[in-house]
Amino acid sequence: MLKRQIGAESWLRCRAGSGQPVILIGETCTWPLARAESPLHEAAQLAQDALFEARRLRYNASGEQTSADDEALTVLELVRRARSDDWYLQWRDLPHPRGDPLSGAIPQRDDGSATEAAVQVWPTEWDAGAGQAAAAEALSGALQRPRLVAPAALRQVNAWIGRCRTSHLHFDGLDNLLTVLEGSKTVHLYRPEELTSLYPQLQESERWKSAARSRLYLRRAGGGTAGGAEEEEQEEEEAFPLLRSAPFVEAELRRGEMLYIPAGWWHEVFTPTATLAVNYWFVPHPVARFRPTILYLHSDEYAQRCLEEARARSAQPAQASAARGAAAQRAGSVDRGNAGGSAKRAAEPEALGSAHADGHQGKHRRSGEG
Repeated sequence: MLKRQIGAESWLRCRAGSGQPVILIGETCTWPLARAESPLHEAAQLAQDALFEARRLRYNASGEQTSADDEALTVLELVRRARSDDWYLQWRDLPHPRGDPLSGAIPQRDDGSATEAAVQVWPTEWDAGAGQAAAAEALSGALQRPRLVAPAALRQVNAWIGRCRTSHLHFDGLDNLLTVLEGSKTVHLYRPEELTSLYPQLQESERWKSAARSRLYLRRAGGGTAGGAEEEEQEEEEAFPLLRSAPFVEAELRRGEMLYIPAGWWHEVFTPTATLAVNYWFVPHPVARFRPTILYLHSDEYAQRCLEEARARSAQPAQASAARGAAAQRAGSVDRGNAGGSAKRAAEPEALGSAHADGHQGKHRRSGEG
């Protein structure tokens, strides 16, 4: 079980040193939404009548997701349904809340900007209408930016509302602060070094959002396999023999608690009850770029750049050779032109001499004839 820490100083040490996950307590006590009697109900009141694409998730007896249906719901109706069924809303890309950052929380350059890492600026997932935009502003106003995160480092803020059996196993390319405001979440965390044991699968369509997903869950998302649960379990163990033995640490998140998930750490999130959570994705510490998962995330991009550079290098000698050939051809043309001119000039006196001799002979012939 993951230990809990009081105070941000321990988080700073974990982030800059070991890069270990940690549960922080006492960091949300000043947030207006966190102080509400029921943050879920308060969020529903802030959203008013705005409609969102909520998703109902269906599972089979083995716990595998078999289908999902989308329906436009208010947050209030979503919360009501999530009390007894698996309804979930991923409310992404909220306006960045205000807050006073903790001094030194994020490594800074001399100019005060956040230290860059191998991250991407993500697009907005949904095109917010007037009602959604107003609701997003209202919800953001009831939150605060964690004092652990400097404004320049913050990349995206999301709200997760409802109940969901699993987020599926994945890792992200950014540091993450996952905060439960009401309800609970259980998170299984795997070290970045477990990369090969979890059978990663890069997905170009989700590269901006989620670095990779386990092949196991990609296959499960396709509907699983035919047969009973025992047969499926045996097939999975044969197909993914290292997955079962991969060690993980479990984190139980309760109301008001914040989990720091370092960039590149695999995690699977379970939400067994109706829950309101907010997460903050932000620029990771520079040491994160050397974790196996982050190297894997950018491995094909790196390979593509190397290939393009190799092609450019191989093209340079060919271009230089072609340029030398063209120059030699031009020089040869000039030399042939000069040689032709010299021969022509040399031939002109001979031609003139021949013509002069022929003229004298002609005269002699004409005289003899007469």
